[in-house]
Amino acid sequence: MDQSSESEINDSEIDAYEEKIYRRFEAGRYKVRKTDNTCASKRSGKVKAKHRAMAKFLSNATSSTRPMVLQPSSSKSQSEELFVWPWMGVVANILTEFKNGRCIGESGNWTGFRDAMAFENHFEADRRGKRDWLDNRFRGSNICGWVARAGDYTSAGPVGDHLSQNGDLKSVGDLAAEESSRTDRLVANLASQIEVKSKHLQELECKYNETSLSLDNMMEQRDSLLQSYNEGSHLTLPFSDHEAHG
Repeated sequence: MDQSSESEINDSEIDAYEEKIYRRFEAGRYKVRKTDNTCASKRSGKVKAKHRAMAKFLSNATSSTRPMVLQPSSSKSQSEELFVWPWMGVVANILTEFKNGRCIGESGNWTGFRDAMAFENHFEADRRGKRDWLDNRFRGSNICGWVARAGDYTSAGPVGDHLSQNGDLKSVGDLAAEESSRTDRLVANLASQIEVKSKHLQELECKYNETSLSLDNMMEQRDSLLQSYNEGSHLTLPFSDHEAHG
């Protein structure tokens, strides 16, 4: 059914209607679209409920997209363990060319972190991880690799110098908190824009109502003048006919 033909709701029904619209957003059965140019004076209650439902849906939807923390490869909690950020890997035992570090994935995003951990797990599965390298358990000409952490960052030598010059130390928890803060600010900004547009819509509705009332008054005055004119013409016509026959 078209929105313009729906019945209005009062203030006591706004909360229930908001919940109804929110459930439609969740189910994917309600789409956000640009409004048309039809009059919205009879939809103020529903418009408020829809805007509130949209803000609630945006807030809840963003919380479900927060990054999933991967299982740490060590006993220390990964949310506290410090990594070099943007994500970098250390590759050791390269015979032909020495490389201080290598960025894994795009700079600092969660896809890059997942790729970095896969990079480390690959070497650990072949017993060519950092502990194997430090414990001198690794023999052969194959390379070793791991994700750069605080120990690599603060180490003396070209590896530590490169990491400290090109990255920072951050934990997964720090990055998740930063992303959460950015998301919250975005949601707050969107909610603020919705509120501003809602107030603007209310102002337009008030202006429409004033214009509509003024037009109704003008039409009533016009009808009254026409009625008075017609009544005056009806009384004058017989008198004029009488004079003509006299």
